[in-house]
Amino acid sequence: MPMMTEPTPEHAWLQRLVGDWTYEGGCGASENSPEMRFHGTESVRAVGKLWITSEGRGKAPDGQPATMCFTLGFDPDQGRFVGSFFGSMSGHFWTYRGSLDKQERKLTLETKGPDMRDFKRIADYREVVELHEDGSRSFTSFLIDESGKAHELMRMVSRRK
Repeated sequence: MPMMTEPTPEHAWLQRLVGDWTYEGGCGASENSPEMRFHGTESVRAVGKLWITSEGRGKAPDGQPATMCFTLGFDPDQGRFVGSFFGSMSGHFWTYRGSLDKQERKLTLETKGPDMRDFKRIADYREVVELHEDGSRSFTSFLIDESGKAHELMRMVSRRK
């Protein structure tokens, strides 16, 4: 019988995300094009005391219906957060590794995925989940260029229903 994992403070932090949320955000703003706005709902549920999973529904920036699934946990053996994401708008399966800041407000996740500048290439990404004083949370996605500089691609803010 496998050893049972005892919940850690990192697992307790994840439980703070559980609930029903609405979100709104934007992406794709540049000198040549306006920001594309999007909105929707998200339901985050606990899977025991160790994991959370969420399902988001809304419209993609192009107006098409979109469903997104996100899973997060903390692996004590690795000493870091682990997770995955997939959505109805893309065939790419994203995997994450990350850490929580000392103030326990920002979870920074590192991943690789299709380069939004050239879909034939793979790029590094940094995604940050931040809890705010007013009870909202934000999710910000950054593309990391070849020099290591982060470029914000997308930001969304979620509020409890």
